[in-house]
Amino acid sequence: MRELIRPLKIVALTLAIPIVPFLFFGNALEARVQSLLDPPPGPATIAGLVVGVLATDIFLPVPSSAVCTVAGASLGVVVGAAASFCGMTLGSVFGYWLALRYGRAIASRFAGESDLEKIESVAARFGPGLLLLLRPLPVLAEASVLIFGTVRLGWRRFLPPVVAGNLAIAIIYALLGWYASEKSYLPPAIVVSMAVPVLLTEAVRRRMAR
Repeated sequence: MRELIRPLKIVALTLAIPIVPFLFFGNALEARVQSLLDPPPGPATIAGLVVGVLATDIFLPVPSSAVCTVAGASLGVVVGAAASFCGMTLGSVFGYWLALRYGRAIASRFAGESDLEKIESVAARFGPGLLLLLRPLPVLAEASVLIFGTVRLGWRRFLPPVVAGNLAIAIIYALLGWYASEKSYLPPAIVVSMAVPVLLTEAVRRRMAR
């Protein structure tokens, strides 16, 4: 697992770059979003927004667990889970395709050939399992998609764990959002849905660093 630490740090730094504009234009973006939500959009619009937002999660700092939770609260379990699943899967497929096409050339500038060969060895042995296990973890989920695309894991080994993981995540958070909405506990549920993945990610990061 230590073979993945250096590439994970590189990808995590890359994923953090889009956060910078939000530090300078956050208020303007928030005002724009509020104007778009007044009057409140219909279910079809919400579903489209969920799909679109989650599709960008591979590169932007999107709290996907919170988005899935809100989707369940706003659209119900079935439609909310379906929209969340479609968005996450579109983002994963697009990110993997980009890494498959351009990742090797970019990664070679930051990591040596021996590092990439070690990652290829890990991918050959544990790739699908790691993709599935890391799906619920922010940053690590996106990083694993980009890394295994870079080392050309293969579509047949990439898609099944990603699809299965995304489906499970979408259903679980949609259920959480729907139930919390029914019980008038949606704000705490959103906080929990954001905090738990972050805590799990930190625990995994420390474990991998040993």
